Amino acid sequence: MWHITEPAYRETLKCLKDEPVKNLNIINFMENYRIAGILKAGESVAVRGCSDNNWLYFSSSDMAELTSLTEQISSTDKNFACLESWMLPLFTEHRKVAWKMSTTQFLLREDVELSAESSAVALSPEDAPYIYQHLPYKDITSVKYIEERITQGESAGIYEQGRLVAWAATHDDGAMGLLHVLPQYRNRGYATEVMIGLIGKIRSAGKIPFGQIEGWNVKSLNLTAKLGFVPHRDVHWLMTK
Repeated sequence: MWHITEPAYRETLKCLKDEPVKNLNIINFMENYRIAGILKAGESVAVRGCSDNNWLYFSSSDMAELTSLTEQISSTDKNFACLESWMLPLFTEHRKVAWKMSTTQFLLREDVELSAESSAVALSPEDAPYIYQHLPYKDITSVKYIEERITQGESAGIYEQGRLVAWAATHDDGAMGLLHVLPQYRNRGYATEVMIGLIGKIRSAGKIPFGQIEGWNVKSLNLTAKLGFVPHRDVHWLMTK
């Protein structure tokens, strides 16, 4: 049965933090947004909440337990976040997929030191409409979401003569993203500088720097490798009809 009480929330979060790397995404999501429901089956957990869209997150290592969870979700639950590859058939077999994003998750180990300094500073909520204008996926996010990410998460940007020319921020699950450099300012090392600045802010907050990158995004894959990130697992996002 779905439930959401303060004791249940605290106990679930405490258990998830016993495996902080495995549960990076769901932990950050729970800490960043209001949770609408928690469902358990054995050691497995489903969490329902809303950021840019309504999402369900899962933590599980057991097919039987995950199957039990999926049998209890509502027909109105259509968006599923950070699914591991072995989980996918349970969510695609009887649903029509409207949108799917498959990525590799990369982690930056604690022992990796970044010697370069960064002049990047935190973004302002007033930057959100400007950032939104440059997004390639406007149909699945909003200015409000970007504002929330700037105020509730970590961000880094480079300004030249008062103009924002490069930026990045953490997503609702704590993943590094939203990286963009204006075309006329590329090949100056700004992407690296922004990422180094963002990594520093994430580490200062006591979090693990990580990102999720689609296979076609060669520039981002090369940048993460350059910075010392290592591949951890493949994860997927689904929107279904």
